[in-house]
Amino acid sequence: MDATIGERMDAPPERILALAAQVEAWPHLLPHYQSVQVLGVNPAGERLVQMVAWRELRSGWPVAWPLRWRAIETLRTDELAIEFRHVRGITRGMWVRWQLRRVPGEPVEVSIRHVFTPRWPVPDGVVSRIVGDYFVNGVARRTLRCIRELAEGNAA
Repeated sequence: MDATIGERMDAPPERILALAAQVEAWPHLLPHYQSVQVLGVNPAGERLVQMVAWRELRSGWPVAWPLRWRAIETLRTDELAIEFRHVRGITRGMWVRWQLRRVPGEPVEVSIRHVFTPRWPVPDGVVSRIVGDYFVNGVARRTLRCIRELAEGNAA
């Protein structure tokens, strides 16, 4: 599975990057995140984080799937990027990259790319449709939308 989604944000890239990198604040900022804990920081500044998010069964339904994983977060300020390597959970081995791209005179282009090849025997099409399209991109789209609203100053 290799999936990329994006959003254009009319805000300074530094503000967007700060909101995206401070994952420990996400449960207070993003309604679909239940908890994020920083479990440790290594000498290179990478953080081990444990994250729990909700994926609605269907939009508007009161039923949701809890999603849990641990990842190593690497902030790459000079590249306007953040990377996550999933190290525990069903998505162990997934690589995620937030990338911000400045376009002179236009909103910042923010993309999130997820690359995942599970070790369990499931056809690629199933992984792409269920893990990628439904779970991963479902949460990521909502995250991007909320980060955009916060960065642009339009959050309620």
